[in-house]
Amino acid sequence: MFAPHPETTSTAARPVTRIGEFDGLRCFLSWWVVLDHILLSSGFRYETLPPFVRVLAKGEYAVDVFIILSGFVITKLLAEKQEGYFVFIGRRFLRLFPVFAVTLLIALLLRPLLGLILAAGWPADPVTLRISIANWESERQHFWAHLIAHLPMMHGVVPNSMLPNSAASFVAPAWSISLEWQYYLCAPLLALICKRLGPIGWFALGTGSILVLMRCGAIMDSLFPMQSFLLQKLLLFLVGGSCYWIFTEIRGKHKNLPWLLFFFTAPAVLWFTLSIPLALWTAAFALALGDNETRGISKFRALLNLPWVQRLGEISYSTYLGHVSCIWLVQSFILVLIPRVNRQGMFLGLLIAAVPLTIFFSELLFRFVERPGIRLGRRLTRTERG
Repeated sequence: MFAPHPETTSTAARPVTRIGEFDGLRCFLSWWVVLDHILLSSGFRYETLPPFVRVLAKGEYAVDVFIILSGFVITKLLAEKQEGYFVFIGRRFLRLFPVFAVTLLIALLLRPLLGLILAAGWPADPVTLRISIANWESERQHFWAHLIAHLPMMHGVVPNSMLPNSAASFVAPAWSISLEWQYYLCAPLLALICKRLGPIGWFALGTGSILVLMRCGAIMDSLFPMQSFLLQKLLLFLVGGSCYWIFTEIRGKHKNLPWLLFFFTAPAVLWFTLSIPLALWTAAFALALGDNETRGISKFRALLNLPWVQRLGEISYSTYLGHVSCIWLVQSFILVLIPRVNRQGMFLGLLIAAVPLTIFFSELLFRFVERPGIRLGRRLTRTERG
C-alpha cells in the first residue's frame, strides 16, 4: 500500500506515468492515521467525540484506501515490468522491511517508556487503556514468539488463539504491513491467473473472495480481529487492481468522466455501499483520471499536487510506521512535566510536539533507511537483467 510508483518498461501493457494525485493521497491518508492515534493516546473515544470530528478517529478507513491503492500500484508493477518472481519479491521485501525493522527496533527500545505511560493511566479512556494493557501483557509473556512472528513480517497470519494480539504487538500499525506482504507473496500468482483467464479470472477471484467472507468471515474475524489475514481484505486489493486496467483504457478519452465520477459516482457509492473508503477511492480515482482543464475538479487536483503534500506523501510509509514511537516519546515527556494533565491538554501537547517530531523522524527514516532500500531493490533488478 506504500509501494513507490515504478519506472516503466516497454511491455505489452501501455505504461502509466507517475500519478501525482496518488502521492498526494498518501499524505492525507497517513496523517489521518496519525491524528487517529493522537486522539486515542489522549483518551478520546469515537463515541465521545463531536460528530464532525469522529471521522478523524476512524483511521481504519484510511488503511482500507491504502489497501485499494496498493492493489492498483502492484497491478501496475506486474503489468509494466518484466520481472521474475524472486526479483519481484526481493524488491518488495527491500521496500518494506528496512523501515519495518528499524521502527520495530526503536519500539522495543522505547518499551520502558510505554510501560510508564500505561502505569500512569494513559490512555485516559478505560476501554482503550484495558486494550493497551492486554497488548502489553501479551508482549511481555510471549516476547520471543512475537519477535519471531515479526521478523518475516508474518505476525498478521498468527491467530489470536495461538498468540494473543500478534497483529497489534510492538508497532501496532504494522499489522497492515504484514497484510501487504501477504499480498505481495501471492500477487504474481493472482496476476498469472488473470492473464490466463482474462476478465473472467479477475471476476472469479472477486466472487470467490465475497463467498469466502460470507461463509467464513465471522470465524476469520474471531481469529484475526485486526483483519490482518489476506482473505479478509483481498477484495479491496482486487478493486485497486481492477481500477488499474480501467485507468489504462479510459484515461484521457472521456473528458467529462472525471468530474462525473467525482461529483456524482463517489457520493452514489457512499449512499449505496455505506463504505467511506470506497467512496474516497472513487473520488481519488476521478482526480487521477482528470487533467488540469477538467471541469470542476482542477482545484482538488491542485491540492493533491502541492509540493509539501507531495513530499509528505513520498515519506508516508516512514510516517505510518514511525509516528507511534514519536507519540510515546512526547507523551512520556508531557507526563513528567504535567503529571495531572487532562485529555485536552494531552491532545494539544501531542499535536504541538508529536506532529513536527514525526515529520522530522519520517524524513530521517526516508533518507537513511527507506530510500537506500528502494535503490538496492532497483540494483537487484538491473543485476537480474544483466
